[in-house]
Amino acid sequence: MKFCSGCKTKKDRSEYYAHYCSKDGLHSQCKSCMKKNWAKYAKTNKSRIQNIVSKYQARNITKVRASTRTWQMAHPEAMRAIAATRRARKLRATPAWASKEVVAEYKRLSYIAKEIEEIAGIKCQIDHIYPLKGHNSCGLHVAHNLQLLTEFQNKAKSNKDPEIIGVTVDKIYRADNGRIEFIRAICQKEEW
Repeated sequence: MKFCSGCKTKKDRSEYYAHYCSKDGLHSQCKSCMKKNWAKYAKTNKSRIQNIVSKYQARNITKVRASTRTWQMAHPEAMRAIAATRRARKLRATPAWASKEVVAEYKRLSYIAKEIEEIAGIKCQIDHIYPLKGHNSCGLHVAHNLQLLTEFQNKAKSNKDPEIIGVTVDKIYRADNGRIEFIRAICQKEEW
């Protein structure tokens, strides 16, 4: 038995995390107190923790990708749940009048993306201008909310509104402007 300095009760030694610096090899607080303290710290220092995590991920990108892939392979049920949630969100964001229009636009954009890859060797992705699950707003899954972005642009945009990240219609290729000739001209520019 060991006394917890957090909840002021005696608990079994298995209720404590290991700590190599202490005399008995255990933390002074029990696991439940440590979890409460960590949750409180994480809530008050959210931006600091996000900054540390993003720096680590940037320095160890291959390790993080491998770890993520390993987790995805080990948890197929979680991946299915994530995919189902995204499909459901898309369905809720697709008005009844727009479903055929969206399918047609996706086919058209897929064709254009394939052309860009063949012509310029640049992989493009179909993106929602206003994300379906944004920070401040939720866009609709409709044709005029779709655009083509390069992989890099899409990852940089993430799920932010274009106004937040300062991307204007002039800087990105929007789906409703599209023609193959226009893309060929754009592909020759340095920004692509």
